[in-house]
Amino acid sequence: MKLSMLLLAVAACTGNTGPAGPQGAMGAMGSAGTMGSDGQLRIYGDGSQNDLMVNASGSLDALVTDGNWQFHDVTIAANETLT
Repeated sequence: MKLSMLLLAVAACTGNTGPAGPQGAMGAMGSAGTMGSDGQLRIYGDGSQNDLMVNASGSLDALVTDGNWQFHDVTIAANETLT
């Protein structure tokens, strides 16, 4: 019998799939990954727009009309929302 015929015959003789076997043993612990960042927030800009103080809820698009979003510091007053 040719190999292609044998493979076809084996494929045609398969039955229903049986139940899953038991879970195997846990594998070895992998090596530690690389260190991540230190958790500090990193936002970059040149500060050319100086500081932004938001005292009333509103849209950032309404506060920045010239397209320059490069603030030095942004402070949003308590209970206010900037969208």
